[in-house]
Amino acid sequence: GPKLCTIPWSKRIGLRSVEVIQDQLPYTPLVNISLGPTRSFYFRVNGIPIYGKGANSIPNGQFESRVTPSVLWETLSSAAAAHMTMLRLWGGGLFERDEFYQYCDELGIMIYHDLMFSDQIYPWDKPFLDSVSKEVRYQVQRLSQHA
Repeated sequence: GPKLCTIPWSKRIGLRSVEVIQDQLPYTPLVNISLGPTRSFYFRVNGIPIYGKGANSIPNGQFESRVTPSVLWETLSSAAAAHMTMLRLWGGGLFERDEFYQYCDELGIMIYHDLMFSDQIYPWDKPFLDSVSKEVRYQVQRLSQHA
């Protein structure tokens, strides 16, 4: 399988640990007949299970240069005011600029991030996969310091 690496970092935010919990759920005939064994899916932050209330986030506009930091702040503070704890960044969108992730950290909004693959059939040739590998490594290193 793929080799995982550990990237040590330090930053002052309110998260000491974030875990994805997938416990085996009890057998339920109506569910398990069609789906097979089922598992929970939730997050535990600092040892406390959290309710991931949120929304899908899509790009704020067709022209990225028109999306100012104040537009980002207004959008994200609206999500925080609605008591959202998580936003999913849709794979058909884009990797947001640094201010987006910084504002999410300030507002206590976690990001559930797709890679930027959506609604396409992608090639499997070596040059394409090498390009994807470089992009994923870059984005993981860039974004791993955020919640």
